[in-house]
Amino acid sequence: MSRTNVRSVHQGDPAAQSLDWAAVGVVQMSLSASALQLDVPLSGAAVQSDAADITPGRLMRADYGYGPGNLLGVVSQLAG
Repeated sequence: MSRTNVRSVHQGDPAAQSLDWAAVGVVQMSLSASALQLDVPLSGAAVQSDAADITPGRLMRADYGYGPGNLLGVVSQLAG
């Protein structure tokens, strides 16, 4: 992978105990002792593939959230 014409900025703030990464001026990732914030699209095996995907350890997509596959366990009707 070529990295020509790519500029990035890494900024550390010891007082806030945080690190910021920016490509072309806009902060896209911030890391602190308590949180990681990514402001870029994420995809791949680490992200839910659909609303019913409840694979442990995957990131939940905001547009899927809690849905039929993950809000309730197995549901059945008795005598009815």
